Amino acid sequence: MLQELEDPRSYDVSVNDAFRPISRFFDRINRPEQLPSALLAAMRVLTDPAETGAVTIALPQDVQAEAFDWPDELFARRVWHVARPEPEPVAIARAAHVIRTATRPLIVAGGGVLYTEASDALRRFAETTGIPVSDTQAGKGAVPWDHPLAVGGVGSTGTPVANALARDADVVIGVGTRYSDFTTASRTAFSATRRTVRQHQRRVVRCGQAERDGGRGRCPARSRSAQRGHGWLPGQPGVHP
Repeated sequence: MLQELEDPRSYDVSVNDAFRPISRFFDRINRPEQLPSALLAAMRVLTDPAETGAVTIALPQDVQAEAFDWPDELFARRVWHVARPEPEPVAIARAAHVIRTATRPLIVAGGGVLYTEASDALRRFAETTGIPVSDTQAGKGAVPWDHPLAVGGVGSTGTPVANALARDADVVIGVGTRYSDFTTASRTAFSATRRTVRQHQRRVVRCGQAERDGGRGRCPARSRSAQRGHGWLPGQPGVHP
């Protein structure tokens, strides 16, 4: 019986806990009144471009059999909005300086580009600067596969061209990627001396020397300023690091 699969050392540990390590959100419902908050929390994770992942709501059989007067508001239609905070001008200036001084830059496009519908902005940026675009597994389609600047996947499952560019790059521009183990080939895909203009999975730009620099700025992949291109294009006036 499934309900009898439990840890004899502790009666609050069951087979459901096997899902904890692989869940972005986990909750066990011990009373029916817990369910509304658990459902809302689960939907928050499922609809968050940065924190999205598997969610687990464990419903014991005895709780499933209980009656409860659910509020009508729980079933009302909800619209979830993704926030697009404006970038910090100082961070944009620093990022622009890093990109301008690059001699062998490479863009790594992750799933965040697709989540924020920033594919067109990324393509225009790449075409303006001439920087080649590699992609992660989640970032497939960020730019068309047959685009002249597309070099394919990077990392453990990447193409020879993308991995060669990553190895020789002096600046890596990560857009919408969290630099996972596959993307970095267990941190061996990129040169140890390269600089990064990193865009976190939350659509946050982080500028610095690899991931060890304490100075970091933030900006979404598709903010109004990013759409205008302020501070990104090489040689653009008005940006002084």
